[in-house]
Amino acid sequence: MPGNVQARPDARAQRLPRPRRDSGSGRGTRGGGWRDMTGRTRDESPLPAVPADLDMDVHLVSAEDLATLRQRLRVWSGTCGLSDQQTDDIVIAVDEIATNALEHGRPPAHVRSWSTPEALFVQVDDHGGMRVPVATGDHPPATDARRGRGIWMARALADVLTMHTGIAGTTVALRFSRPAAL
Repeated sequence: MPGNVQARPDARAQRLPRPRRDSGSGRGTRGGGWRDMTGRTRDESPLPAVPADLDMDVHLVSAEDLATLRQRLRVWSGTCGLSDQQTDDIVIAVDEIATNALEHGRPPAHVRSWSTPEALFVQVDDHGGMRVPVATGDHPPATDARRGRGIWMARALADVLTMHTGIAGTTVALRFSRPAAL
């Protein structure tokens, strides 16, 4: 993992199950979402458009900017009232996606975040046109693989992750639900 974000092994082991496609049979999901090995359902409903009033707006031109992004994500998540574990989930997931945008896309990458009473949203855009295969991140990489864990981890940590590649580049949007008590 890039940077000095360290995962707590006990918590991460429980949070990184292998997702599997739900059959759409009506048992547990509506319309065939993703169900991970713990039974948690992944919603595939579309994420909202980026609002004009953002909580955070960061441009990344190189990997050196990732430390600042992680720090700003940690502060933002904290001001939204999230626990340390929820904050770690957001920081790790977004850092992985932003790293991919810089490494595989064409900088600068644009990271925007906003919140609603129900959830926190982050969108990462780059100017690359490299198509991301549809099944990317659906299964964990081989244990001896040196790369290929970023999207898989981000999918496991976010409640919803969508990817779209078009003429203007690639957009990855993530949704993190707020705890019911907030």
